[in-house]
Amino acid sequence: FFGVTIFLPHVMHALVDRDDRAQEMLLLSAFISFLINCLCIPATLLSIRLVVDESLGRKKLQQLSFLLIFASYLLLYLSFPSLRGMRATSSLVALFSLLFFSLNFGAGLTTYMLPQESFPRHIRASLNGISAASGKVGAVLGTVAFAPMARDYGLAATFLVLACFGAGGALVTGRFVDDMRGSAEASEGDADERNASTVQRRL
Repeated sequence: FFGVTIFLPHVMHALVDRDDRAQEMLLLSAFISFLINCLCIPATLLSIRLVVDESLGRKKLQQLSFLLIFASYLLLYLSFPSLRGMRATSSLVALFSLLFFSLNFGAGLTTYMLPQESFPRHIRASLNGISAASGKVGAVLGTVAFAPMARDYGLAATFLVLACFGAGGALVTGRFVDDMRGSAEASEGDADERNASTVQRRL
């Protein structure tokens, strides 16, 4: 998320830049980046609506979000070289818009909520800290590695690697995150006991 977000202006500049109209293309690149980032708002609002939908559940919402991220990056990997060669800027902007919608949908919210539901109460604070720290390490690695990888292997290959991470997120969620729908606060003690045994078994 952070890598592609930070370097989006550079990606857009590579798509629309023309040597003879550098200033005009820079402004166009900034405007396109602004439009793409505006999709963060409806994605977040939709996440807020769905995160309280017990028929879907937060686990399935996170899986759906990771699968959408996977599909967005995979589409970019498959179509980026040809569309860039054709200078099909509108199509590429549409694909990046879908990508940024998916990056801000679901997982951007559920990754803060699921730890509160999944970790047993007596070790919840410690495991929340470990989870948060792991996320920050991933953000740093993604930001540092994005530019060198794009430079050495190309943007298409970078998108493929990021697609694999999206698929991995969906698989990890399906394997290690419990579906906590129906676990009311009144039965939190039972849920804590069940979660404690689950954590001990998986560790």
